[in-house]
Amino acid sequence: MRFPHFDFYVRDWLNDLNNRALSREERGVHIDLLAIMWQQPECRLPDNDRAIAALLGATLKEWQTWRQDMVDGPLAVLAHEDGFIFSPRLRREWQKAMHSSANKRANARKRWGDKGPDPDDSIRNAHGDANAYANGPAGAYADADADAPPNGDANAYANGPAGAYADADADAPPNG
Repeated sequence: MRFPHFDFYVRDWLNDLNNRALSREERGVHIDLLAIMWQQPECRLPDNDRAIAALLGATLKEWQTWRQDMVDGPLAVLAHEDGFIFSPRLRREWQKAMHSSANKRANARKRWGDKGPDPDDSIRNAHGDANAYANGPAGAYADADADAPPNGDANAYANGPAGAYADADADAPPNG
């Protein structure tokens, strides 16, 4: 399962002595690798120097130089086992996200059963009352032939006071 974002703890990043021991360039590579790993199954990359260099847009020699400090050195910020490179911290964040997602699915099943949420209800509630207010009072344009502004009163407010630029020849700014 893929998640669009992960929690990034700035204080932890700045206070991690192993991370601080990396050069600025290596820290940039590190954050790129975290983002790339996050998008991979099980939050890890095959331990393949050529493939990782290609993912980073780097030469093989550049990656192998960075790898010495980042993966193989005494202050390594990444780990390798079973043919994969991963970040232990990122792996924990991924596991937390997986656990949270599983809990949310289980709670949804408890609430909705096999049926799932009513699709009409979820569409209606996707924008909540904001759409109702933006589109004007209910039934205001119930007649399909009526000339209704697309966003009801919201357009009126966005475009300035009613009648302020009623004269078609007036120099009116485009949005009031």
